[in-house]
Amino acid sequence: MPTTATTSTIDTSAARGAAVLFVTNSHLESFYPVSWLADGGLIGLTLFFCISGFGIGKAASTRQQSFPMWYRRRLLRIYPTLWTTLAALSLLLLHKWHAWSVADYFEQFLYPTQYQFIAKIVVYYVAVYAAVRCERTISAYRLLLITLGLTAMSALPDMISLTREPVVLRTGQLNQLFLWLTFLSTTILGLVLAANDRWLRAPLGFRDLLWSTGLVAAYVGTKLAMSRWAILPQAFLVYFAAGIGLSVLILRVLVQPPDQPIWRYLYGVRPFLAALGSVSLEMYLVHIQLYQLSLWQRLAFPFNILTFLVVSLVVSVLIQRLVRLIPLPK
Repeated sequence: MPTTATTSTIDTSAARGAAVLFVTNSHLESFYPVSWLADGGLIGLTLFFCISGFGIGKAASTRQQSFPMWYRRRLLRIYPTLWTTLAALSLLLLHKWHAWSVADYFEQFLYPTQYQFIAKIVVYYVAVYAAVRCERTISAYRLLLITLGLTAMSALPDMISLTREPVVLRTGQLNQLFLWLTFLSTTILGLVLAANDRWLRAPLGFRDLLWSTGLVAAYVGTKLAMSRWAILPQAFLVYFAAGIGLSVLILRVLVQPPDQPIWRYLYGVRPFLAALGSVSLEMYLVHIQLYQLSLWQRLAFPFNILTFLVVSLVVSVLIQRLVRLIPLPK
């Protein structure tokens, strides 16, 4: 990456905590009296992918590894936790061993798994590593522009079909090429931010407030229009752009140094999110298993959500400690 990037550390743990909260909330439609309050999946996922690209970009500025060693380290961070979660929750707690075929075991334990982030990030790692190593040939910024252009082009089939036949749109119904390119662009955006992180470090100002207000309005407005009122489904590009913009602004807020004025107004938020960020992978994996249990439906709102979050967090910590007992290669 360019040598203009500062090498001092930016702590993204609070941002990871926020990301997993957004993703978890997006799966809780049946927990809320109003289902559209269960939102934030796009923001959470884009935060995860952006932080991944950011971390890779920062690591590349300090050391270089061969691809096999580099890739193995990242897979060892993901798969032992995935396997432990599936064994403890899918097989033992949910008794899915009754229903899974041999093919299901390969799909769940290896690839693509039931987790969107894992299915994509293990592929993106290859592209991101190539981008880091080929930086002298094509910069991360130019690569971002290329992927954004391809993303816009891949949206055309959906825009045409939605113009002909408007429907109540859920983002999972969009074509897979568009979704893959969108999150790849977000990961490469993380590389760009790692190489030019002065903006992330700069104190927050009135301009950030204006941007956040506009992005929230665009995000909520297009979300309601598409998924609740069944109008303007072609506006999904605006929805995705606003979601990515909000995720970057959230990252900017949550990496602000502890002495910045904002933390006087959000006292206690940063330590809580940072603690959650320390088990963000585990929480991401665990909550998708636990919310399949029917017992949450017996609890009234908001106790169902609070109980679910506490139980998910406790199980996530236990999973993390179990994984630490596994003798993994270094």
